[in-house]
Amino acid sequence: MKFETGRDLALAILKSPTARDLQKKIGASQFSSLCARCVALDLVAPEPDEEFEAGRYWLGATIGTGVHAVIEDMIPEVLSDPIIERKVFIGHLEGYGDIHSKPDLYYGEDKRVVDWKTTDRAKMKYIKLVDESEPDDTELTVIKEMRFKVRGYYGQIQTYAKAMKDAGHDVERVSIVFINRDGKTDKDIYSLDYDYDEDYAIRLWARLERIWAHVRDGGDVLDIPAHDHCYCQR
Repeated sequence: MKFETGRDLALAILKSPTARDLQKKIGASQFSSLCARCVALDLVAPEPDEEFEAGRYWLGATIGTGVHAVIEDMIPEVLSDPIIERKVFIGHLEGYGDIHSKPDLYYGEDKRVVDWKTTDRAKMKYIKLVDESEPDDTELTVIKEMRFKVRGYYGQIQTYAKAMKDAGHDVERVSIVFINRDGKTDKDIYSLDYDYDEDYAIRLWARLERIWAHVRDGGDVLDIPAHDHCYCQR
């Protein structure tokens, strides 16, 4: 294959699908969303087309994948006996199949599960506001939307933690680590750190089972309420 310009060559490489792009079943990052309708839509979504096409805003996700790859290469140089991107079983939905995930990192010495997220400095200030303040009816919509997103991240990491514990690993803490793509200093890395919350992961799975039962039995996805701050409302 020949290319007219270096840009064309770069686009062909960077826009090629990853294993995550071709994922056929719903994952923790999807069913942890507070928007029940989006969960239902992901459950009934058709399998990915073999002729994969990247979305309009594909580059940020591709950069994020690259950051993950760099971190994975560096982790063994710093940590002893880390578990990196190991496939774990989350649960089975009758009539749908087994659901698995690959937590980014489990570090046994800390008994910690870690998920890496890439973002930018503009969004980071809202992530910090969400972390450092309680919900307020008078706060800006952009902050409410970030609370919605961060709560989904919380469900995702707690689901990973439960899967790691079910696989026989001690888990006490979870961390969602944000790395700014346009960062300049140490301050451009920020983490949300929580105690392991098994009850939340159990309730999140139970909700998934209820949503699946509804759509499996012929229920209309539109009968499931959408969250006020989800993009599907726009």
